[in-house]
Formats: sequence, C-alpha cells, structure tokens
Amino acid sequence: MMRRSYRFVAAFAFALVINANSAQACTVVAVPHFADQLVGKSYDWDFEDGLIMVNKRHVAKTALILDPKNTAAAWTSRYGSITFNQYGREFPLGGINEAGLVVEIAWLDGTQYPKVDNRPSLNELQWVQYQLDQFASVKEVETHIHDVRIAQAHAPVHYLVCDTTRACLSVEFLRGKAVTHSGNALDIPVLSNDPYALHRQSLRKYQGFGGRRTIPTGSDSFARYARAAAFAQGARDSSERDSQSKLFALLQDVNQGDFSKWHIAYNTASGVISWRSLSQPQIKTVRLRDFDFSCGSPVQIHQVISATGGSVSSQFDDYTADANRQLLNITLKPIADSLPPGTLDLVADYPDTLKCLD
Repeated sequence: MMRRSYRFVAAFAFALVINANSAQACTVVAVPHFADQLVGKSYDWDFEDGLIMVNKRHVAKTALILDPKNTAAAWTSRYGSITFNQYGREFPLGGINEAGLVVEIAWLDGTQYPKVDNRPSLNELQWVQYQLDQFASVKEVETHIHDVRIAQAHAPVHYLVCDTTRACLSVEFLRGKAVTHSGNALDIPVLSNDPYALHRQSLRKYQGFGGRRTIPTGSDSFARYARAAAFAQGARDSSERDSQSKLFALLQDVNQGDFSKWHIAYNTASGVISWRSLSQPQIKTVRLRDFDFSCGSPVQIHQVISATGGSVSSQFDDYTADANRQLLNITLKPIADSLPPGTLDLVADYPDTLKCLD
C-alpha cells in the first residue's frame, strides 16, 4: 500500500507541474479598509472544473504522506469549513472556516520546503485544510506554524491567512524555512507569484508608495501585485454590495484572460462566500451559517461552474466518491496514460479514512 501511495503522489505531482504558465498562477488580496474585510482571489490555472466542499468538525484525520521517510500528521478538526477543491476532497486550493479564518494560496517559484525531520507532515494542499480544521485566528496559525512540516507533493506555493479581526499573515517557505509576515510587516496584504518581501520592496518605485512611476498594466507577477496593492491600500466602500462589486472589478483587472478560471471573495465577518467562473460569470453566493458542520450529517458539495446565480446554499448535494472520481478524471486527464493503476481510486477513496467522532 505504501508503494502504491508513493506512486500516486509522484504521478499527482507531475500532473500539476506540467503547466507552463504555473509561475504566473493566481493573485490573492485582502481589503482591510472595507466595512467588512474581504479576501479575494483570482485562480489562474488550466482547469475550470472544481467542487465546493462542506467540511465537518470533530473528524479524525491522518494525512496522505509523500513517502515512508515522512510521518503522517494526525489531527481532529475543531471547525467546519467551506473550501474550493480541484484535486480531490481534503486537498483544497483555499477556503474559510466557521470561525471566519480564510486560507488561500498562490504559486511561488523558488519555494523550498523544509527537509525531512521528526515533525509530522502533510502536503501543501492538505496544509490548507489542516489550518482551517484547527485554528480560528491568524495568531493561532502563526503560533503553531512549526508544528507540522510540508512534505511537497506537487506545487511550490505561498499562503495568505486572514481572520475576523482584520489580521492577516503571509506564509512562505524559502531556503527550507518558514518565513512569515504579519502586523506592520504585512501592511499590504497581497500575494502574487514572487516572495512577499520582494514585491513589497518593488512598490517603492510607484506613485502612492513613495515613487514616481505610474502603477503598471500587464499580467506579470509584479504588475498584478502593484495594482492589487494600490487597490488594497485605497479602496473604500459604502455597502456590502459595493465592496463585493469593487473587489470583483479588481479581480477582473488582474485577470489573465482565459487562464483565469475563478474569482472568489470571502467576507471574514459575515461568512459570505461569493464566486464566479470563466464559463459561468454570474456571481454565486453561500453563507457559512446556512450549513450543518456536525460530522453526523453528510458532507455536501456543489459544482464551482454551476449555471445558477445568486444564493445557492440550498442547491448543494451530498458528497459521493463518484463525484470525487469524476472531478479527478478531468483534472488528471492530461497524464491519464502515465498514471499507475488504481491512482484515481486511491484519491477518491481517501475520505473513507476519515472518522467522525460525534
């Protein structure tokens, strides 16, 4: 079984790194000066398909480990969450938990995760789920940043974490160590695809940040960061609808054409999640309070690219392994011929290892 798991991860890794545009994947921004803090993301990738997952509290989990050198992290979820998943249940690309903690990711070339040590480990997507499961605040995440180690399965990424107090935290892994920015060191809570410190320094040349140059256009990492930073610094709102409209306009501004697949907005105070997709641009909305996060009730899912607009909380379906498998058939399709036998079954069946403790 360990050999099969290792082969699965190797194939899974290859599936995600084949993207030639990956170095320019995603822009994440928090807007602290709105009446309610919003966190937004432009998800830039090859695939549009995905599932929104309703994850439950009081569930015992053991991480899917990379290879026998790593010790799998084990934990019990304290909070329910809603996440955006493209590579299977329990491996989200971002989400928000019922305490209002948001965790989002963006690609970061140059990432170097820690070497194998005696800490329990998990991969870089399950790290997102772990934080949402365990913590309610940025302070908690930062305090426990060294408790587990990321054992890379596929993608070099960095993270933006925000909570209901308007606090945010960036987390990067550079030269094998965790590098974080928070408080005054994260006065511009924006990530694109270069290290935060490098981006922050680059702002000094632009108007509004001490320089003379105009904010650049274009879709490269530094240009997108500069426009998102200018927005985060200066944006004000008159209503919740106004703030959402302005954030989606910013996400469109940092859009990378057809490469940008999802635009997502999280309201950390109200627990409202709104999104649109490339093929279904009508905005869809759900509220955390509309869902039952007790693990005795079924996990629920909804297609990211559903055609319906407006509130869709009542349109979620019960999770099935078939739905997980169908998604994986799409997202792993580019390397289908190179996948070892049973790979899709391993991923689809991974949720069967979880145990409800209620």
